[in-house]
Amino acid sequence: MSTYLLNRIRLMHPGEVVLRALEQGRDLVEYLLLRDRLTPAIGEQPFRAPLRRCCTERLTAIWENNPWHGKTLLQLLAGRFAANGVLYDLPPEDPWNYCADRRRRLPRIMGRRYIFKRMYEEANMQFLGTLNRHYHLVHLAKAAALARLPAKCVLAQLEDWVRCNPYMVGINWADPLHTAIRVTNWCLIFCLLGMRRVPATLARSLHLQGVFIEKHLSFGSSAGNHLLGELWGLFFLGHCLPELPRAHRWRKLTLDRLPAEIERQFLDDGLHFERSLSYHRYVVEYLLLVLLAARHLGVPFPERAAERLHRAVAVLRTFVTSRGEVPAFGDHGHEITTDIHYLSFEHEDLFVSVLALGAAVFRDRTLLPQGWCGSQRLPWWLAEDDYAWLERVRPAPRQLHSQALRASGFFILADGRREEEATAAIVRCGPMGLRPLHAHAHADMLSFVLFHRGLAFLIDPGTYGYHFKGRRWREYFRSTAAHNTLQVRDWNQARSGGAMIWLDPVEGTLEAWADGPGDVVFQGRHEGWRKVRVIHHRRLHLEPRSVTLTVEDWLESEGPWPVRLHYHLHPEVELHELAQNRFVLERNGLALRLDLPSNAQVERWRGDDRVPAGWHSPLFGIRYPCWTVRASLEAAPGETLRTRIQPVECPR
Repeated sequence: MSTYLLNRIRLMHPGEVVLRALEQGRDLVEYLLLRDRLTPAIGEQPFRAPLRRCCTERLTAIWENNPWHGKTLLQLLAGRFAANGVLYDLPPEDPWNYCADRRRRLPRIMGRRYIFKRMYEEANMQFLGTLNRHYHLVHLAKAAALARLPAKCVLAQLEDWVRCNPYMVGINWADPLHTAIRVTNWCLIFCLLGMRRVPATLARSLHLQGVFIEKHLSFGSSAGNHLLGELWGLFFLGHCLPELPRAHRWRKLTLDRLPAEIERQFLDDGLHFERSLSYHRYVVEYLLLVLLAARHLGVPFPERAAERLHRAVAVLRTFVTSRGEVPAFGDHGHEITTDIHYLSFEHEDLFVSVLALGAAVFRDRTLLPQGWCGSQRLPWWLAEDDYAWLERVRPAPRQLHSQALRASGFFILADGRREEEATAAIVRCGPMGLRPLHAHAHADMLSFVLFHRGLAFLIDPGTYGYHFKGRRWREYFRSTAAHNTLQVRDWNQARSGGAMIWLDPVEGTLEAWADGPGDVVFQGRHEGWRKVRVIHHRRLHLEPRSVTLTVEDWLESEGPWPVRLHYHLHPEVELHELAQNRFVLERNGLALRLDLPSNAQVERWRGDDRVPAGWHSPLFGIRYPCWTVRASLEAAPGETLRTRIQPVECPR
């Protein structure tokens, strides 16, 4: 048994361990003895479309005005699939169980065994998982909806998937979340194709996929957001195919549990409890589609859950700048694997798109970001009057004020100017992530990012990948060294227990918060190095008039310690050295001066694989060189290490 699995079991609640063990026993019995008897006789099924879409004329114009639609269609018809920035050739026979980047066909064993065989080591799931969620088939269905492709071509792909993936056999029967996203996308495909009835072969498969999801629901699980995805999959199945044998049961289950789970998983300040903006965006988009579907189908949706979802969109608006840039706190960049519209992330900002979708759903123009100028994605799910409303309204003018999101542990220090002119720092201080695994958290306590006039200057470098890029890069991008914070020696604030596990997690404690009028002050601490009796304190002071940010760090310890201050710059930021430990950061005609502690030894890297340092990953599998500046020195107990950042004129 691997160390990772042992750590996972050790951190799980005893009840979850027992539940998982019982599930494995039941699954093995069903796989060996009952698998062929579990499929009832199911014929052709009626289908209820969950969503309305804009008029054909608008959709045709969107398709024709954006050439990537047609180009992508031709690639798919030629058997080519894009993932992680790479275009793969799919084999003609059973592409669903073939890992193209490793040129390996996966064993056809009991699907749930892949959980213990480490499915992410057996295959590149960033590729194979994305392929089998069928986002690309949604794109084919769009082409069919506009008569650019026969609908039977899309249905043939679904039928081929059914043929190649018998119930419980293979890696595509390992994870109920993947299954739930797939069945949701099938319902969206049928909706785009204008289907009234679903063929018996596909209906039987949908029934079995629904049974699989229901039997493996992540109640009491350490798997975070998975339960939400599983529930929305059953929601679409139960309401879109109302005569399936278990449809009534799924409708009742999701009406009871989905709203309750929304209220549980979204914190009081609106942020999802994983504390990753990327995951927040992903779950909010699907839940907005659930809310739209509930309204269209006449399904009651509790007001409290809708209000919590409204707040979730509003808090996301807080993090999106006037230039559409978003900080990459926690695991970030998996838009590449959760894009319902397949590759639309290359042509449209998904965060802006979700904000616009939320604005339309709640008819709230304050949710629209300044960069909103229309969408290639939303007209496929919004009725004509909803999208026409979006076209009529304009984003509400907004001043950027300081804000304390105490429940999620984010503190925004802003100068109060208009959004497009404002300077703001966002600091992490609170729970590390979701207990007990903290799977999508990084060792970034008391780190901060800095935006000036809507542009990021100091960034969180991102994630790059979970497994498929190797352990070294996974550990680097989530390490303390990869964030704008202080590091003692070369130690992380928390101990890694594997790619998706933190042992001895770190939590931040707020010590002071003052947000005006006038200066804005944050002070916090963490005890990530408590085993050596070191406590890190950090104070950020923003002076709105001069737009000067002062960062002060000190240690509470029994003696001096070697420390490092890390600063990671956006890839577009140019770094100019003015004098010893003094730099100018320049981007798009704007400049900030960075003054580091005078007694520090300063090093800098750009795109260095050896250290590693100097990398920014906006999306999984993609990275760009950026500047990383590191100031190293020995800090005595209570000694203040001061960094100052302020706007200056651009160097000529």
